[in-house]
Amino acid sequence: MYSEPTLVMSYPFKIMLYCLATAIGYFIAAKLGVAASVMPDGIALFWPSNAVLLAALLLRPAREWPLLAIAILPPEIFADMPAFSVKQAVLFALVNIFETVLAAGLLRLVAGTSFSFTRLRNVALFGLLAVVVAAGAAALLGAGVYMFTTD
Repeated sequence: MYSEPTLVMSYPFKIMLYCLATAIGYFIAAKLGVAASVMPDGIALFWPSNAVLLAALLLRPAREWPLLAIAILPPEIFADMPAFSVKQAVLFALVNIFETVLAAGLLRLVAGTSFSFTRLRNVALFGLLAVVVAAGAAALLGAGVYMFTTD
């Protein structure tokens, strides 16, 4: 019988497409975050792009996380450029990567690779580890970047 042709992609091509899609989603979310929440002194109250990266990290094996982190560096820096210097943009990008990798790593460590929001335990873990621990650590680092790089 006749079967429909299927598209077969190699693993490197698949991960490259995944990184590209993550970077595009990250950039769009970062521009939204800059437009919607950057205060006059340059601090963002709301940064949806980290949610894009965290979701991408949780959906992929940990061995691919460095590629995803590298993929979002340019969009993060370009999104920050209107509000920050290049030095600040790079440092804030590193803080955002740190936050999301810390959150994903802690969630994987405690909840395992089958993390899902369908379990109340995992929702509570997300609230504690991603929202409190990782975001709190990143807030301290981000405040340090802002304090030591502004005039």
